[in-house]
Amino acid sequence: MQNWLSLVLNLVVAGLATVTMAIVVKLRSTSDAGYVALALINIMDIGPILEMLVVAWTQLETSMGAIARMKEFMEDTPEEEQGKVNPPSDWMTEGGITISRLEASYSDIAPSTIKDINLQIKPGQKIAICGRTGSGKSSLASAVFGLLHISSGHLKIDDVDVTQVSQELLRSKMIALPQDAYFTTGTVRENLSLRKTDTKRSDTEMLDALSRVGLLAKFETLASADGSTWQSPLDIELNPDDMLTKGQTQLFAMARAILSSGSVVLVDEATSGLDHETEATVQKLLREEFKGKTIIAIAHHLQTIVDFDVVVVLDNGKVAEMGKPSELMVTEGSLFGDLLRAAS
Repeated sequence: MQNWLSLVLNLVVAGLATVTMAIVVKLRSTSDAGYVALALINIMDIGPILEMLVVAWTQLETSMGAIARMKEFMEDTPEEEQGKVNPPSDWMTEGGITISRLEASYSDIAPSTIKDINLQIKPGQKIAICGRTGSGKSSLASAVFGLLHISSGHLKIDDVDVTQVSQELLRSKMIALPQDAYFTTGTVRENLSLRKTDTKRSDTEMLDALSRVGLLAKFETLASADGSTWQSPLDIELNPDDMLTKGQTQLFAMARAILSSGSVVLVDEATSGLDHETEATVQKLLREEFKGKTIIAIAHHLQTIVDFDVVVVLDNGKVAEMGKPSELMVTEGSLFGDLLRAAS
């Protein structure tokens, strides 16, 4: 498009120059050579000026379109419901999850991404969700977090339907360990306590969490560096792109999860893309620090979930099979066994 614009404008300039010279030749007896040269120089500059004008106009139109979309999003996007039921203050202390005939989609007009899901997760169980790409693993996890539109069925945590409570309250009582850790501009302390429910943690607890994941020594070194104005490792202005590797960002997210309060832990392929050593560390912390909590893990490396209580294999948004990993591994024709052998 830019090349076509340049060609058209150059042809316009060439035509204008030709017309000018034709007029000059016709009126050569009354034309001054200096004025003719000045006119030709100005004509040569018209092309780039017109091109800049057109490009600037299109950029302005694009930017105004972006503003219009932002305005439309702010004014027309419906807000999440505040909840019809106020659960007791000790809600979600056990972590039992009941899913019955659940169908959900990403909007009320989109087709269902998970269909007829029936699961009974007991408090303290470790559940692994696996399946091929597009099978509905992340969609099921999103439904537990209240991020999907539930068209039918029920999803209850400790006998309370998640669609009837405030979504902010629901998420504040759950612990998430995503594949890509989120960071905000601020100090280490602020990044360890992003949620309101975690701001009451003391500095001692935060330093202990960093020590458990093996990052305390790194931040202490930064805090004691020559010319440093930081009084504590928690006062360091965190810049994860420059300070932390991919594995260390996941370990930092693990420290944040350790400090979070809740009995349901959702792990969404948190070890994807990590080296073997860091992955082993994350898996060890997951089993030690969240012992007794309900763990729902979307499995990326199936070898890491063979000790889980239950594995759920999804296919096309439905439960294809479910059972103990040790039993499914040796079952002939098992989809989990096929996935495990393909991964290894």
